[in-house]
Amino acid sequence: MLTVSNASETFVVDFTNNATAVQPAAGKDANTSTGDAWSFRDSGIPLFGGTTAGTNTRIWGGITTTWSPSNPVDYNPPVNFLTNGRLYMQNTGGTAGDYSTTIQGMLVWKKENFLNGFDAQPVQLNSGDSLSITWTQIAATTVDVRFVVQQGGSYYVSNSGFSSLVANNDLTTFSVDPAQTTWALIDTSDYSIGSFSSVVLADVEAVGIYFNASRANQQTIISFNDFKVVDIPEPSTFGILVGLAILGLVVTRRRRQIS
Repeated sequence: MLTVSNASETFVVDFTNNATAVQPAAGKDANTSTGDAWSFRDSGIPLFGGTTAGTNTRIWGGITTTWSPSNPVDYNPPVNFLTNGRLYMQNTGGTAGDYSTTIQGMLVWKKENFLNGFDAQPVQLNSGDSLSITWTQIAATTVDVRFVVQQGGSYYVSNSGFSSLVANNDLTTFSVDPAQTTWALIDTSDYSIGSFSSVVLADVEAVGIYFNASRANQQTIISFNDFKVVDIPEPSTFGILVGLAILGLVVTRRRRQIS
């Protein structure tokens, strides 16, 4: 937890997209007849470079899309910042109704772009803090969405997850208290997930989301319009600071009375 000035919530990440033109993801590594891939990276080329008007629009990570059967046409499904404020991932694979599709990957916001001074000090995520995302649309047969944190150079994924579909423009917010869920290591090369256990998040280096969605004989869509990480001062810490402030006020008054 960082220096506390009051008991109100403070944003560590507050992603908002105010793009004035559609901006595609950068750094695609593979484009084949059965899928596209942006290999996971948290250095070098980010998926989105942060030039979009908005907050926390510099986003790292990786995305893999697949479709079946194969498509002989060079096909590029969109992964874009849209002008309606969304981050939009769509995999049509080919003619709708003919192709089964998947979208899997991770999006992360790194500490270097954290807000409100959180980029310069150790970041703890404790009970009462929250990670949340507001979905605009999820079209899939199955979907698994979880939160991600990086600590000690390793990425962890939350046990608490979201598995519901979301109709277009039907806003749905999913939120997790980081201390009220368990975490498992996730391999960024293939997104395999280990065993879940309690993890003390005392020095967080990045935060984000993991997603794995698929749809039989139809396009898969994942679209959201905000991602937030909120820090709330611990009551004990805030109480100590308030007590010290009151003590200082009393001492000052006494000195004035003596003088």
